[in-house]
Amino acid sequence: MWLSDEDYNFIYSKSPRFCVDLVLACNDDRVYLAEREEEPYKGKWSLPGGKVNFRETIDQAINRIANRELKRNVTVNRLIGFMEFLDETQNGNDRHSISIVFDVTIDDRKTFFNPRGATQKEIEKNYDRIVSNLHPIHEKFLYENGYGWRI
Repeated sequence: MWLSDEDYNFIYSKSPRFCVDLVLACNDDRVYLAEREEEPYKGKWSLPGGKVNFRETIDQAINRIANRELKRNVTVNRLIGFMEFLDETQNGNDRHSISIVFDVTIDDRKTFFNPRGATQKEIEKNYDRIVSNLHPIHEKFLYENGYGWRI
């Protein structure tokens, strides 16, 4: 069912990749950001997200990504907008991705979301490092859509 690396690289060098990203508020009302572990933009902070698989609904993709990156189920509140990544390179291959972005909340409203068990002190200690190292397209999107103060 999955494409070989060769087929994947050929297809996505010729057509855009469709993705979803999630905006989730944490305990202190800041937006949850994760440090990217792979290219493109490895080491930059970004919204949780990923590609939509073939024959996967957008809701299924959102829940798969939320479970993978947040270890939680989420509810979509609203569609915020889209981001376009025209000049990405991944493993030496050119990419063009389009991501639709959703505002989401954790399904279990009784518990606050504290990413990876981080304490407030740890979050504050890393804040300057996060703000100065955001994925540039995510940063632009967050500011243009009124989330800049929540970074």
